[in-house]
Amino acid sequence: MRKHIVVWLDRSGRSFSVKDGHRAALSLAAASGGLVTAVLAAEEREAVPGNLAPDLARFGARRVALLRFERAALDSPEAVAAGFAWALDQPVLADTPVTDIFATANAVGRDLMARVASHRNLPLLQDCVAVDVDAATGEKYILQGRTCGVYALPGPVHCWTLRPHEFPCLEGQAPEAAPMDIAELAPPVAKAGIRLSAKAREDLAEREADPMARMWEDQPDIMEASVIISGGRSLESAENFRLLHEAAAPLHAAVGASRSAVDMGYAPPSVQVGQTGVVVSPELYIACGISGSIFHTTGIKGARKVVAVNKDRTAPIFLRADYGIVDDLFAVLPLLREELVKKGA
Repeated sequence: MRKHIVVWLDRSGRSFSVKDGHRAALSLAAASGGLVTAVLAAEEREAVPGNLAPDLARFGARRVALLRFERAALDSPEAVAAGFAWALDQPVLADTPVTDIFATANAVGRDLMARVASHRNLPLLQDCVAVDVDAATGEKYILQGRTCGVYALPGPVHCWTLRPHEFPCLEGQAPEAAPMDIAELAPPVAKAGIRLSAKAREDLAEREADPMARMWEDQPDIMEASVIISGGRSLESAENFRLLHEAAAPLHAAVGASRSAVDMGYAPPSVQVGQTGVVVSPELYIACGISGSIFHTTGIKGARKVVAVNKDRTAPIFLRADYGIVDDLFAVLPLLREELVKKGA
């Protein structure tokens, strides 16, 4: 049976861009030798970048399906998941039976795939570090990342989320084909009349008016960022996390936080790094004022290089660090930003 792999391309904020996680998923799908269809969501009147189809084709996509939603529906994870589940039965996807569905294993992708799998009653394996679509098996880390477990999914259709930075982005994985058209679909739930409550609208207005909230919302996806700067409770306040954002900006880095900093209300739960938060695999991880408990270091096990900044030279984080700075983070961070700006990083 010929493989038909559908790859979900999630959005970052209000606009769409092709990310490394998308390219890696398309590359893995194309390596199967089957048909690859990319699916993404957009607002009703949102313009689609002219180079979208060629960019996706370079990494193996042979079709693109664009799901059009009202703004309110696009902001609803359940509405988007229901629309995606509906689209799987439409001719652009169903004329060749779908065998596998890929998404990036970030917060959005994991949530969406769980909902889609529930809608369609499909098996799902999250956070995969290897997938064999022919054998319907996937691997994921277990036992705090010390080893991998191999899981076989039953049935003819399987759902997978792929852990960022674990799969290569390879161009030219599919044979040359005719230029792609973007097939536009309007799921029934796209005009489901979803509305925010008055309290939700007030909370949204407050967040949009809060400069710190905008910093958190506008930063790169922490699961896919190649550089992450994280802070602990030593930062002493939510406002002081601005120092991390300012240092992160020249590096196009994401800002994370330890569990204790999140518990103190200094940072949102979505950026909590560690065993009980998100597990990350950046090229560079900078830990500022983080002691380095086993719960935190488990979450950065996949980091290529770790730099620790802590005035306590006995902090456990130095045992995981490739480079350490024993100094006050409030002195180090402004100097770091100054040097990065000077060098045009």
